[in-house]
Amino acid sequence: MVRSVLAHPHYRTKKGGQEAAGEDAAAVPEGAWGPREGGGTATSPTLTQVRNNAGDTYQAGSDMKQEINEWLAGVAREVHGAPGEEEGEDLWALLLETQALTTLACMADATGLAAERTVIPNPDAGERAAMEARGCLAYPGLTHGLFEDFAERGAWYAALRERGWTGFNIVWLDYCGTLMTAAGRKKQMDIMHVFRDQLLAPRAVFAVTFAVRGSRNMYYDEVADTACKLTTRLAAAGGYHGIRPYGQATYCSKRGIIHTVAFVNSADFWSRRTRWVPFPPETAKSGKVGYIKYCSRRRVLLKVWQRWCEGDRAAWEWMEPADWKRATPHCECIIAGARVLSDLLPERKSAFVLDSALLPATKLLRHRKAACFTVLEDELHGEPGIPHTDIGNKYIVSHDEAYDAWWLCYVSRKAFNAKVLRKCADWTDMQNIMTKRLARSLIGIVVPFVTVTEPWLGGAVDWMISGHHAACAMYNHPMLHPLYVCTWVLGTPHMIIVFGVGDEYATDEKGRLLDPAKRAVVERAAPQEPPDVKQWTCRFGWDFDRKKTPAPHAVRFKKMLPDISKALPPGEYGAGGRTVCIYEPGGFYVCPVYPTASYTTHDPLEVREMTRRGRAVAAADDIAADDLLLLTDEGTIPFREMWYDAVKRWVAAPAAATPRRLLILLEITHQDLYDGLKDDLRAVSPAHDAALESMHSSECFARKWDLLLCTYSPRPPAAPEA
Repeated sequence: MVRSVLAHPHYRTKKGGQEAAGEDAAAVPEGAWGPREGGGTATSPTLTQVRNNAGDTYQAGSDMKQEINEWLAGVAREVHGAPGEEEGEDLWALLLETQALTTLACMADATGLAAERTVIPNPDAGERAAMEARGCLAYPGLTHGLFEDFAERGAWYAALRERGWTGFNIVWLDYCGTLMTAAGRKKQMDIMHVFRDQLLAPRAVFAVTFAVRGSRNMYYDEVADTACKLTTRLAAAGGYHGIRPYGQATYCSKRGIIHTVAFVNSADFWSRRTRWVPFPPETAKSGKVGYIKYCSRRRVLLKVWQRWCEGDRAAWEWMEPADWKRATPHCECIIAGARVLSDLLPERKSAFVLDSALLPATKLLRHRKAACFTVLEDELHGEPGIPHTDIGNKYIVSHDEAYDAWWLCYVSRKAFNAKVLRKCADWTDMQNIMTKRLARSLIGIVVPFVTVTEPWLGGAVDWMISGHHAACAMYNHPMLHPLYVCTWVLGTPHMIIVFGVGDEYATDEKGRLLDPAKRAVVERAAPQEPPDVKQWTCRFGWDFDRKKTPAPHAVRFKKMLPDISKALPPGEYGAGGRTVCIYEPGGFYVCPVYPTASYTTHDPLEVREMTRRGRAVAAADDIAADDLLLLTDEGTIPFREMWYDAVKRWVAAPAAATPRRLLILLEITHQDLYDGLKDDLRAVSPAHDAALESMHSSECFARKWDLLLCTYSPRPPAAPEA
C-alpha cells in the first residue's frame, strides 16, 4: 500500500479553524519541500483530502477559485511556455466558464491563450452572448452535446477544423459534481470521448474537477484517486500513453470537498523533467517522491508528484493509526462488520470476498492467515500485492468451490429498493451459494438500501433476514442465523448482516447467540464507540417480534387523516354497517381510527405483525369489503404490478346496492403515468360508473403524491328490447 503525505504532522489540520499554521508552519521552512514553479510542481496519484473538522472556517469564495485558476495556468505555462514563445500563440482550449472568464484571463496571462481559440460550452443564452462579445467560441449546450458533435464529426467539429484546430492544448472539465452517480457516468463518458476521439494535442494539459458531496467514499480522497485512475486508464485506451498525473488542488466549499486533478500529455515534457524534490525520511518508505504545499491564506492545498514506484508494505498495515490513507467513517462501519466475520472465523480457513475500495475484508482475513479469493466489481479498487479478479459477481454465479466464509459487499451499487429486498431469496448469488452448499460457516452481506418504503424502522433488515430464511427453506439449506446487524446512513442507508450457518450458530427467540463464547467474540469485535456517521445502530442478533417503531416518512399518513376521514367517515364502519379493508405500511396512524377494518398486504412480515396485533388480514386477491383504502408508497408502476389486478377483481365482484369507494395514494411525479392510470381506473369495470376526485396532494422526498377517491356506482340494468 502507498501512503499519502497528508499524514505528515506538519500538514495535519487542527480544530477550531487553525490549519497547518503557527508553530507547525514555522517548523517547516519555506522551500524545504522543494521549489514551487508555475503554481506548483508535480502529482501524487494517491491523494488525501483536507478534512473539514468542526469549527473550520472554510468558505466558498472567488479567492479559492482564483488559486486553482492560477495553479492550472502555471501548469500550462510550464508545459506550453510563456506568451510570445514558440507555442504560446497557437494554443486551443476547452474550458467550462461563466461570462466572468476568470480562468481564461489567467490562462491568457500565463500562456497567451486567445479568446478566439477558446471553446466554452454553456446552455445559457445570456452567458453565451457575453462570452461571444469578448471573442470566445460559445457552444449552445452542455459538454455532452459538444463531445457527441465531435464524435459524429458534426458542424462544430467542421467549423473548428476550418479555423485550424487540430486538438486542444488545454482542457479543463470543471464539473464540481460527483463521479459515481448517474450524472457522474455522463461525465465519465465525456472523459472517454476526449481520448477516444483524439481531441487532445500531442502536448496538452488536461484537468478535471469533482466534488465529494454525495459520494460513499471508503477513504479520504477516493474521489480524486478514482478520477486519476479512470483518466489514465481511458487515456491509455485512446492511445495517449504519455499522459501522467501532474498535481491536485483541494479545497472545501458549500458543495463539500472539491478536488481538481491535472494531467500532462507529453512524453518529452516528462523525460526532461529530471529534478527531484527531497522528501522527509518519515515518508521515504512509502515508495513515492513528491511534496505538498499550501497556497496563500492556507485554504487551498496543492499536492505534487514527481516519481511513482510501488510500495512494499504488508497488505493489512493500512489499519494502523499512523497510516496515511485514512478510512472514512463509512469504511469504519464496513471494517467493523468484516472484523466480526474475521474474528469468528478460525485461523487458516478459506474465504470468498467480494470487496470494495481499500479491500477491508480481504486485509482483515489475510491478517487471520485465511486463504482469500478476492473479487472486485470495479478494477479501479485493486491494489498492488493483493491478487484479485475484476469480473465482479458474474464469477459468483458460476462459482462451485466451497469456502468457510463469504463476504459479499454490494456497497458500490445503486441502493436496493423494497422490491429487490423483498425478493432477496431470488438473488442469483445466494441461489448459487445455497444450491451448491458453498458456505460452510459464515456469510457477511453489505448493501445500500432505500428506507422510504419501510413499514417500520428496521423493516429493510426484516426483509433481508426473512428473505434469506425463506431461501434456506426453499433450497433445503442449513438455517442462516443473524449474528451481527449494523445500519447507518451516509447519503443512503446501509446495512451489514453477518450470518452464521447451521446449528453451530443457533440463536434464541430474541435472536441472541446461544454459545456464550461466540457471543463474546461478536460483542468484542463490534466498535466500542459509534463511528462518525448518522443513525448508526449495532445489534447482536435480530428479534422479529420486537415492538415496532413508525418510520419517519409514515408521519405523512397522519397528516392525511382529516381528508381520509372525510372520504371514508369512520362512523360508517362497525357492527351492522359498512366494511372497509386497509393497506397502510406499518398500520400506525390510520388503522387505529378504523378498529373494525381488516388489513390487506402482499408482505408476509406485515401479515405476521398484524396477526400479532389481533387484526383480521385479508389476502390481496380476495378482498370482500365494501370500501378499500390503499396507502401505497412505491410509485405508479409498482402500484400497477402489485395492486391493479386486485382492484379490478374487487370492483368486479358482486356489489351491494350502494356504491363502492376506493381511496388510493398515488405518485404524480410523472404526470403522464398518473393520467394513464386514472384513465384505466375509470374503465376498470364495464358494469360500474366511476367518479374520481382528488382529496389531498403532498410532497415527500422530492416525490409528489395525490390521494384519489374513486367511487364506483353499479350501472342500472339495460332495458329489454321491445
